[in-house]
Amino acid sequence: MPVVLEPDAGLLIRALRLLAWSDCEYVLFHVIELPVSTATYRETVGYLVADSYKKLESLRNWLMNEGYDVALKVVAARDVVAGILEELDRNHYSLVLLQRKKRGRLGLLSKSTTQRLLKRLATPILIMPID
Repeated sequence: MPVVLEPDAGLLIRALRLLAWSDCEYVLFHVIELPVSTATYRETVGYLVADSYKKLESLRNWLMNEGYDVALKVVAARDVVAGILEELDRNHYSLVLLQRKKRGRLGLLSKSTTQRLLKRLATPILIMPID
């Protein structure tokens, strides 16, 4: 699940139960967006990836205790959409679950990650709004 580092676990488990896919492997996927001004030194990026991995690990462990086969991937990219599309090009996914924060009026003026993905993605997306 890109972008949201603290996903709504209750909403996620409801979506997984709705899908009722019991023999699937699920991947929690997070993209760390690195601004152009950020150095891409292995030490710096490695620290950011490890920190994000640690934050999502409890959700992965909780889902595994619920009986789901869950992997966790964290990557760094200059653009979130490019990071997601690259992951989808490398691996075959049946569905993308995307948690999306609600946006105010200013959000209408800019393109969201969700909008940019919908234009470029052939894989079906289930969008779950969160507060």
